Formats: sequence, structure tokens, C-alpha cells
Amino acid sequence: MNLTLLTTSNTSNDLAVIYTKLPLNSDKNFKAHLKDCKDVINYNHFKIFKIYNDDSITENESLYCRPEFSELINDAKEGKFTTIIVPSIDRLTRTYKEYLNLKSLLKELNLRLIVANIPFW
Repeated sequence: MNLTLLTTSNTSNDLAVIYTKLPLNSDKNFKAHLKDCKDVINYNHFKIFKIYNDDSITENESLYCRPEFSELINDAKEGKFTTIIVPSIDRLTRTYKEYLNLKSLLKELNLRLIVANIPFW
């Protein structure tokens, strides 16, 4: 897969990150999720800042207890990117309450969330 990771902390509006929650040994699913996200990246002419993956987290683990997601939020607070791309909403959360809290946080940080399996990006 030809995904370019940027190593600088460029704060351009076209920098995006990918977040997913899949076991790394689930290679087929991981590649499929990255392909969906790459389609969004290509369509919107984004550059990838980083890929975050919480690979061994149980589905009942709160979003805010995941190490990679915490790092993503810290990087967002530093203004390193403007867009988060997820392959599907269930890679973030499966509870409506947590989704509403996340939505509020993203608004506060002036971040855009794109869900790759929703075709309106």
C-alpha cells in the first residue's frame, strides 16, 4: 500500500490521520480498512500525518483509555493535523454517549471526522 507518512509537524489544513482499532494479526481486515481510508485521502487530496491503531483493545474499552487514541488527541491539541479518518464509526465507539462526548471534543479542537464507509466525504 502506498501510504506516505510525514515526519514533520506541518500544520497544513491538508494533513490527516487514520485511526482504527484492529489486531495487527488481522492483516486482511487491516489492509481493507486502510484501503477505505486511502480512498478518502486520495479523494480529498490529504497527506497522511500518522496512522494510529489500538491493536489489542477489547471492544468494551472506553475510547479515552486507549493509548493510541490518547496519543492522537495529544497530537491534535498540538495542531499537527486537522482531519481524523476512520474506516467505520465502530472503530471509535459503539455507544451513543461516548460518540456525543467525542463529537464535542472534536468541535473544541476544530477537527473534522470522516468515516470512510459513509460515502459523503
